[in-house]
Amino acid sequence: MDSTIAEPRIREEAARAKYANLPTLPEVTFRILELSQDPDSTTAEMRKLISSDVAMSTRILKVVNSAFYGLSRQIGSIERAIVILGINAVRNIAIAASMVKPFNMHARGDSIAFPPRQLWLHSTATATAARIFAEQLRFADANEFFLAGLTHDIGIMAEMHTAHPQLLRCVQQLQLDADGIPHVELRKLEIEQFGKDHQELGFEVCEFWNFPHRISRLVGNHHAPLDAPEDFRREACLIYAADRTAASLPNGFRLDLPEMDIEPEILDTLRITREQHYAIHQQVANALHDVTQLLE
Repeated sequence: MDSTIAEPRIREEAARAKYANLPTLPEVTFRILELSQDPDSTTAEMRKLISSDVAMSTRILKVVNSAFYGLSRQIGSIERAIVILGINAVRNIAIAASMVKPFNMHARGDSIAFPPRQLWLHSTATATAARIFAEQLRFADANEFFLAGLTHDIGIMAEMHTAHPQLLRCVQQLQLDADGIPHVELRKLEIEQFGKDHQELGFEVCEFWNFPHRISRLVGNHHAPLDAPEDFRREACLIYAADRTAASLPNGFRLDLPEMDIEPEILDTLRITREQHYAIHQQVANALHDVTQLLE
C-alpha cells in the first residue's frame, strides 16, 4: 500500500486507541461537526440534521430563548435560530449542549481526584465569563468564546478518563493549603506524568473530536496567552481572564491556578481596566445560576 495513503489512517487509528476511554459525544454532534467542516454543506442540511434529534433541538431552543441571550422575541424553530443567530452559533450551542455528559461522568477507579461536577461547574462559569467578556469587548462571535470557555479544561477531563491514577498522583502533590490553594503547579506535575500538560492535551482532544480549529487553539493557549501568535493573542487572553474570573467565584475550581490575578499586560492586551473587569465579574456571578440550569 502507498505509504502516503496509509499514514493518515495509521495516525487516525493511533488517535482512536489513545482516546479509547474518553466518553463519547452523541452521534448527532459528530455529524454536526462533520457537516460544519464541509464547504459544500447547506443551511438546510444543518437544519434537517439538528431537527432530527428532538432532545438536541429542544435544548438549543431552550438556550437561545433564555434571558442569557436576551433576544427580543421567542424563537420557535431551529430554522429560525439559524437565520437569527447564524449557523456557527447554533453549531457551537449544539456542541456545548453535548458536553454535559463527558464532564459529569465519573472517572474509572475507586478514588477520584476531585468531583467531576466541580470541574463542570467551573467550565460553565468560564463559559459564562468568556461570553460576557466577548460581548463587552465587542468580539464578533460571543458564542464561540462560550464554547471555548466551556471546553478550556477538556484536557483535565481527558486525564480523568484515560489516566486517572496518574492525575490523582498529580493532585496529591499539589500541596493544597487550608483554603485549597495549590503551592505546586499542576501543569508541571502533568508534564512529569504525561509528557504534556492539560492545555496541550486539550488541544489534541478538540482536534480529535473535530471541533472548530479556532476552539482548539483557544483551548491550547488558555494558560499562556501571551505566547500565542500575535493575530490570536487577544482572543487567548480573553479565555485566560475568563478562567481566572470563574475560579475567583465562591467554591471556584483552582487546582491549576496557584495565582488568580490577571496581570496588567493581559488587561492591556484586552484593552480593559480593573474597574471594567470587576463589573464583568459581577455580571458573571449574577448570570451563572441561570446558565448552569440551562446546560443541565
